[in-house]
Amino acid sequence: MAQSRRLTELTGAINKRARLPEPPHVIALSGGADSAALADLVIGSFDESPRCVHVHHGLADSDLLAAAAQSVAEVLSLQFEVVGVEVPDGPSPEANAREVRYAALEGSLGEDENMLLGHTRNDQAETVLLNLVRGSGIRGLAGMPYQRGPRFFRPLLDVTRDETREYAMLKGLPFVDDPTNSDRSIRRNRIRLDVIPRLEELNPNLVESLARTAEHVREDSEYLDRLATIPTTARERSANVPTGLLAVLDRPIRSRAIAELIASVRGREGLTSAELARIEEVLDERSGRAELEGGVAVEKDGPFLVVTST
Repeated sequence: MAQSRRLTELTGAINKRARLPEPPHVIALSGGADSAALADLVIGSFDESPRCVHVHHGLADSDLLAAAAQSVAEVLSLQFEVVGVEVPDGPSPEANAREVRYAALEGSLGEDENMLLGHTRNDQAETVLLNLVRGSGIRGLAGMPYQRGPRFFRPLLDVTRDETREYAMLKGLPFVDDPTNSDRSIRRNRIRLDVIPRLEELNPNLVESLARTAEHVREDSEYLDRLATIPTTARERSANVPTGLLAVLDRPIRSRAIAELIASVRGREGLTSAELARIEEVLDERSGRAELEGGVAVEKDGPFLVVTST
């Protein structure tokens, strides 16, 4: 009886803070508690049976996660699909895996469907701290947006990981914990397992504070981004912009314009302060070329600042 009452209370609390877009929905079902809880919540909120897609990365624990995701889908009587990807080699395995995962999820979407991701408030707090460590500036401190592109949504950004886990357990959903979550060689795991617990000694509401900070910063960042829209010429693996346009912009706006230029060839991994400083040296002709992460180079070619990707 107490368990049933707790589930009712928890469901009401989560539903008040979850922001679900209109159907039809596709759930990115990882096999973990967060996306399992999300799938069940969607069923309870809409008169529909959302599809579920699992991305199989071909790594050591991928079979375990795929089996768990399939079990969750079977318990909920949902259509289930596995999409296999190959994670390319590179300096950032996490970023590479994220890039191919999003590409696979996007490719699985049908017309008018919205993809729902299971990121929680804890994921947001970890992202903010990771970006702070990387020196990615105000855009990094804005964390993850509720909506990524036109059809990707994160409905649980205002819900904690403890809540989704408890919900999934009370519902009897057969999720598993990703074994790699305990691997401290992964920076996000060190943030989660070591850094955040220490910081919570100073502020027990740290996760809430970081998520709230991200929300405030995002509002400011989006306004500045709108001011930084400048014409860019983009081709395959290269883009350029007239240096004269950049020169007349105030530094905070110019930084965003440069970040957009880099994103057009590298993707939205974020531009670090160190990378931005090297690009500014190219603009001021203190340096002839700047080498960035991901095989990206920046140099001047006459009146243009040119970005190329190998």
